[in-house]
Amino acid sequence: PVMQRRKLLLDYLREQVAWIRGAASGASVDPSQGFSEMGIDSLAALQLKNRLQSGFGLSLPATLVFNYPTTEKLAEQLATAFLPLEFASPTSAPPEAPEPGTSALENLSEAHLALLLEEQLSKMN
Repeated sequence: PVMQRRKLLLDYLREQVAWIRGAASGASVDPSQGFSEMGIDSLAALQLKNRLQSGFGLSLPATLVFNYPTTEKLAEQLATAFLPLEFASPTSAPPEAPEPGTSALENLSEAHLALLLEEQLSKMN
C-alpha cells in the first residue's frame, strides 16, 4: 500500500489546492501544473502551507510551496521528508515505547501507519 498512501496524499493535496483556489474539488487540479500558473500567489501559498502544517501537525518551512511548485513535487517532498510512507519491515506486534531519540512512528506496523495516515487525512477534509 505505499502507492495507495502516495495516492491518498496526492489526492489530499489536490483537495487543499482546490480549496485555496476556491474550486469545488481536487479533480480540477492538475498535479503537474505550477502553483503560480494556477494563480496561487504568495499569500495563497502561505495559506496552503498553514493548512498543511495544521492538518499534518508538522512544522513546515514558509518557502515550502515555492520550493516545490507543483502538487506532484510537493507530495513527493512531503512523502520523503515529513511523512514516512515506506518502512523497512512491517511488524505485527503492538507498538512499543520508542527509544530516546527515535520517532514513535518507526515502531508501528505498516497497517497501523496506513490507518493513522488515513485518519489524519480524513480529519483535514
